[in-house]
Amino acid sequence: MIRILHWLFTSEISPYIAFKWGTLAYFCYDLDRYSTDIDLDLLDHNHEEQVMDSITTLLSRLGEIKNYTRGADLHRWVFRYNLQSTNIKVELNKRKVTYNHYEIKTIQWVEIQTMDTSSMVTINLGLD
Repeated sequence: MIRILHWLFTSEISPYIAFKWGTLAYFCYDLDRYSTDIDLDLLDHNHEEQVMDSITTLLSRLGEIKNYTRGADLHRWVFRYNLQSTNIKVELNKRKVTYNHYEIKTIQWVEIQTMDTSSMVTINLGLD
């Protein structure tokens, strides 16, 4: 999973996406739960097709895309590195969100734009 994050946030699409939710909490805040999904917000809708194409290309190079769903508000890829590996779900939320706030965190030596803690707490409590 860290390989996917590394590639996403060192690629040309990094300014257009932000990492959020459970896996972020696991990596940055020592959440005692391992998550096997990567949740992203699309920050610039003018680059939606470029972001989607880049994610598809990356996952195809690293392993097998088992399923892809293109939705009105959310795009989802189900991916695995090989036949023995666990599925990883990558979701790209394309809803326009004006209330989320983001900050840069370093994960495994890569600077990653992430949802900030107050936004994660506010949304999980239903205060958004």
